[in-house]
Amino acid sequence: MMSCQVSLYPLGTKDYEKIVLEAVKNLPEEGVEVDLNPMSTLLRGEDEKVWEAVKSLYKTGKNFGDLVMVITLSNRCGAGCKKS
Repeated sequence: MMSCQVSLYPLGTKDYEKIVLEAVKNLPEEGVEVDLNPMSTLLRGEDEKVWEAVKSLYKTGKNFGDLVMVITLSNRCGAGCKKS
């Protein structure tokens, strides 16, 4: 299991919220728990599924222009996560 805190920062636009919400909307629907917060998105799931979700956020975000994406990864899932 992997957990990931990711923040997507579109640059040079006032429509940053629209871009972030579009990127989150396009996340793969299976295999990843998504918790959207005001400053970041938390992803939890099997390693490959989380990586797919991170790539999806990046690809969608860069379609709108320049961006910065900050990622924190952990193999300890945190509160509420069941380790196998």
